[in-house]
Amino acid sequence: MRWDEMPRGRRAALLALASVEVALTATAAADLWFRPRESVRGRKALWAAGILVQPVGPLAYLLWGRRGSGARCCGRARDEGPAAEGTSALTTPPA
Repeated sequence: MRWDEMPRGRRAALLALASVEVALTATAAADLWFRPRESVRGRKALWAAGILVQPVGPLAYLLWGRRGSGARCCGRARDEGPAAEGTSALTTPPA
């Protein structure tokens, strides 16, 4: 079926699903790129290839390919920073 022959609702659903797939793939690829090798279950090269298998690859990596908390953003763990040093952004340190 050609794009212009599809009903409008089906085209919208297809675009929404494609957007989710692209977002999951980008998230998994970025996480794999910035995550240290010792925080990945298995070889990073195999996971990189597996992420390209749609739609199960990115989900498999995000669910089973990572070790630890999985709380990383831009190569930085959640527990790095002031909270790791005994202070919290929500509380003031004791005087």
